[in-house]
Amino acid sequence: MKPTDENSDKLSERLQGWRVNEKLPPRTADEVWRRIALTQTQSDSALVILLKRIQRAFSRPAFAGMYVAVLVIVGTVAGSLVGSARSERQRDELAARYLASVNPYKNVSVPTSDGHR
Repeated sequence: MKPTDENSDKLSERLQGWRVNEKLPPRTADEVWRRIALTQTQSDSALVILLKRIQRAFSRPAFAGMYVAVLVIVGTVAGSLVGSARSERQRDELAARYLASVNPYKNVSVPTSDGHR
């Protein structure tokens, strides 16, 4: 049901004429501000504080650049280690295949790429 202009006018008149006559208890404003301050200090949990510190740290260009450089170095080292292990495994497999092709009567177990012989 849509409000008509007549209903809106009546509501506006009533709202304009509405007055609160009751008195608030003493020190109500102080109590309200104390509660607000208490909830603001309690809302900052350890996780929120940690996230704020991380955000502040990454907002500095020097720290953000250093972080990216460390990640690149760690990624390069990890990739090098994984590549080295794969290369060694492949070298062993190729050496065993070569030996098997040169001397087919020699019992050489050829390792497979999944590590089984």
